[in-house]
Amino acid sequence: MKGQWVIGTGSAAILCCGTALGRTPHMDPPGTEVPHTLSAALAAAYLSNPVLRQERASLRATDEQVPQALGGWRPTITGTASMSYYSGVTRMAPTAGEDGYARQYDTPGYSGGVSIAQPIYTGGKTTATTHKARHAVMAERARLIAAEQLVFTDVVNAYINVVEDEQILSIDINNEQVYAAQLRATELRAHGGEITHTDVAQAQGALANARAVRQLAEGTLQADRATYRQVVGTDAPDDLTPPQPLVLPLRTEQEIMTQAVQNNPQVIAALFDEAAKKDAVGVAFAALMPTINAQAAYMHGINQDEGRSLADNKYAVVTASLPLYQGGGEYAAVRMARQQAAEAAQAVDVQRRTAVQLAAASWQRMQANRAAIDSNREAVAADATALHGMQRQAIVGTTTTLSVLQQQETLLQAQIALVRSAGNLVQSTYQATAAIGRLTARDLNLDVPLYDERAYYHAVHDRLWGISDYATSQPGR
Repeated sequence: MKGQWVIGTGSAAILCCGTALGRTPHMDPPGTEVPHTLSAALAAAYLSNPVLRQERASLRATDEQVPQALGGWRPTITGTASMSYYSGVTRMAPTAGEDGYARQYDTPGYSGGVSIAQPIYTGGKTTATTHKARHAVMAERARLIAAEQLVFTDVVNAYINVVEDEQILSIDINNEQVYAAQLRATELRAHGGEITHTDVAQAQGALANARAVRQLAEGTLQADRATYRQVVGTDAPDDLTPPQPLVLPLRTEQEIMTQAVQNNPQVIAALFDEAAKKDAVGVAFAALMPTINAQAAYMHGINQDEGRSLADNKYAVVTASLPLYQGGGEYAAVRMARQQAAEAAQAVDVQRRTAVQLAAASWQRMQANRAAIDSNREAVAADATALHGMQRQAIVGTTTTLSVLQQQETLLQAQIALVRSAGNLVQSTYQATAAIGRLTARDLNLDVPLYDERAYYHAVHDRLWGISDYATSQPGR
């Protein structure tokens, strides 16, 4: 299913509701500093969002578990060197028939050697540790995808919230202007004696309420702009292009639930976590097994005491050991590892159920929002027609000012509902895409260089020494 995810241009009519959500989209050239489209905002977050960069660093740290585990197959080589200096006098007292004497010595010396220890059999610990490390890497790669999807979901929500807020603010400003015009007309009619001052008070109250609603909309917009800045890394421009729903190549709710069980990154991470926990049982069990080690050494030394001496020693030994009893802690460690593996198996089921629930819920929201858009569009058209008729009736005195104001409020709420249902549809398609593990830069075909999660792993996998950083040219580091 890779590469099948595209922005649905066929859904443009859904968002064309006679408001800013129906503007003609435009695409910015690659490298634009301020993203004006959702794709550009996602690309900017992909490279700069600190949550993603943190998770990538966590993956690189996990990659290092593999060369650490592979080190258990390799020998340990140790070199030693020492220098000595002996200086003094040896005195011998006279004995029967022999004269005493004194001998002075001044003897520099040195020694050097090298030893090699090679594990031959570790009870299966090295093999189990290597498997555990590789499974941990795969689990962390899945968590990186989950983090990418979480960041993209935050970007989508922040982007749509700003677009919605701008549109609703535009509606509220227009509504305030309508109420202001209504107040002026009401005051003129009251001055002419056609209506009472009660009608004027009703119009004044409606205008004050519209002004308060507009002020709240301005505050909401600024708050959502701050959220946008947090997740994208730049300020939201004033001309964000309204996004379109994603087109999913899925036909039924059952299909999306099946895909979620197979591809959701949290499910995949849980599966590899379970495999790593099973490997941990083997690591713990190795403490009960025999071990075999080989060791060889060479030592050369000169003048290691006050006399003249030369040492040139070599030895090799193979040692086998079998633990008989170690206090019982190793048995507890095996039991604990088995229970942790059982816990991890249950965690897989938890993640599967969660993925199915998210997929089903997002699918139902998609269907509901599509239906709501049609209903809200009909409501806007009907309420606008009704308002126009009531305004004409008010002129000839067959309806009240309050009825006109109430109809204006009804139209306002219908317009806002249409804006929100259009935004909710876009959000639900991205949520559904995330539920099946496809809300990634690669699947969305974003115009951005991709971070290769395997580059650092391959750079350090067989490295025998070195403490430098590697694969530093990767985008998004």
